[in-house]
Amino acid sequence: MLGLRSVQSNQLVSATCHRCMKAFWTRHSTEAHYCYGCRAKRGRELEAVRLGYQMSGDPLVNILIDGSRKDLSVEELMAALASVQSIQKSKGEESASGGDSIPAAPHAKAAIRDLALDNPNWTDARIASAAKELGLGVAAKLIPQVLAEASLATAPQRWIKLEKMAKDGAQLTGEQIAFVEKSNPAFVERDTAVSRPGELLLQDVIYLGNRGGLGPAFLHLAVDAFSGLTFALLHTTRRSEAGVALLCNKALPFFKNRGIRVSQIECSTELIGSGVLDPMGVYLGIMGIDHRRQPRTKNRNGFVERAYLNISTKWRNNPAFLLTSMELNDMESSLDAWLATENRNGQAEGYPNYGVPPLQMLERRHLTPPRIAPAWAIRGGGAASSGFSQQPTARGRCRRPGGWPAGRPGRGGPAVG
Repeated sequence: MLGLRSVQSNQLVSATCHRCMKAFWTRHSTEAHYCYGCRAKRGRELEAVRLGYQMSGDPLVNILIDGSRKDLSVEELMAALASVQSIQKSKGEESASGGDSIPAAPHAKAAIRDLALDNPNWTDARIASAAKELGLGVAAKLIPQVLAEASLATAPQRWIKLEKMAKDGAQLTGEQIAFVEKSNPAFVERDTAVSRPGELLLQDVIYLGNRGGLGPAFLHLAVDAFSGLTFALLHTTRRSEAGVALLCNKALPFFKNRGIRVSQIECSTELIGSGVLDPMGVYLGIMGIDHRRQPRTKNRNGFVERAYLNISTKWRNNPAFLLTSMELNDMESSLDAWLATENRNGQAEGYPNYGVPPLQMLERRHLTPPRIAPAWAIRGGGAASSGFSQQPTARGRCRRPGGWPAGRPGRGGPAVG
């Protein structure tokens, strides 16, 4: 017998309940399937089922329940069981369609929506449990319906709703901010002050893996902080020469043909060194572009992380990519074609595009993306409570007494060009 430590009948033995999986003591080793609490609960459930069948009014079902007749034929038994099956089927259809459930009241629907937004990681079952504790009087099976009507049934829907709230000036909680940053890594960079395309480009390199024995593959990315416009280059090395090739052959000519000046580039520590003869530093100096290194204490830039996730989930799972040979030239041609379509038609939800394709953001270059309060200002209670000064410094940023918090250096600067 599962869960029994002793089989002697005249002493207490330890058993494990097959329902709640809790250990309990019993003298009945052969009947120790359920603990006393679960056994009583199971008895009440069976009694409720029996009463439900008895109230159906079917005479054959009542004969089975009463057990008064001992001379039932096989045909009569089959007919009685068929009646029971039809009752079970009708109950299942009624439960699936909602049955006689009372519709949720307006205040209950509003409370459920607030629960989903205040706790965006909660499942429907957890929301139903909280609604029961609050005494909202809403059946658990109606929770998905209420959330679907409010467009909050899925995690992406809650993320988009929370970003719209932040865009409109609402202060998000720490749990909400963490949820949005996980769904949209670019939201981490919401305190990056840019006012036009080309003012700040983010560049990084990502290891994609080994191409089946043909050598490693590295993805070099350059992303415009204003529009989310993405440029990519596949290469066998992570060295800065490949990053220079990405800027020289793709990114900078694109902006130059449209009369947009690139003012500043932030590179990861893998692409730009501190030496005087560093290839990336020399090239940017020749082009007259200001550059800076990404802080070592900082994770991958949020704009670059979002671009990489977009490429990983859409391009690398595309059948056209899966059928492409492992040669880098073929892979890069496929990636360039996909990026051209994505930059033209891709509707990136959330900050900073809010559903506007990157190329259309370039056409709206006179519009500045909405300014969202930095994370430390939101967690600290806003500008008034944290002593956040609204007077800009020489770098175009507002100063906080005591300096910038650790891990969040000041970004951005006055518009150039």
